[in-house]
Amino acid sequence: MIERADTPPRKRRRYVRSREANAYHEAGHAVVAHVLGIQVHYVRLDSEGKRAECRADTGFECPAPDALLVRLAGSVADRIADLTDHILDRQVVEIHIDRVADTDWSDPQSVEMYDKLASALGSDIATSALSAYSAAGNDVETAKVMVRDAEASAEVLLREQWPFVEKLALRLLEVGFVSGTEVRALGEVV
Repeated sequence: MIERADTPPRKRRRYVRSREANAYHEAGHAVVAHVLGIQVHYVRLDSEGKRAECRADTGFECPAPDALLVRLAGSVADRIADLTDHILDRQVVEIHIDRVADTDWSDPQSVEMYDKLASALGSDIATSALSAYSAAGNDVETAKVMVRDAEASAEVLLREQWPFVEKLALRLLEVGFVSGTEVRALGEVV
């Protein structure tokens, strides 16, 4: 079960993504990373489809705009494939940017509250919000524009590369684990 929180915990919307939706979501992350020249280590999906992961080098050494593209690509792939009805990650990231800006980082209680929210939102959203806010020089509106631009760019890339996304998602559904080497090979064939 995946949980998203853009409202207080007692009002969270819960939904279950199918194994197929998770495969397309993770393929979206991997394809955008690959196209941007970011190393993809692997993509995996458990046999039940409840846990999925794309491991790529989107850490501190990765430019913030590229990392945002990769992080938002999963939800964009969901939307293109029309496999889920979840809240668009961009909207949740924008809400979270406001929360990042409102956090008093010198107050341990405030930081603890932020950490709980970030944990509930998930790493893609929390990391996207923090990196956009930081890259925008702590300017909320600039950070939101960065997120919108990243989402639009991810959509263009994914639509151009959709045969690659489909091929990777189908392979992931078939075997459950695709190495970075195989991701690169699939990208060359398409």
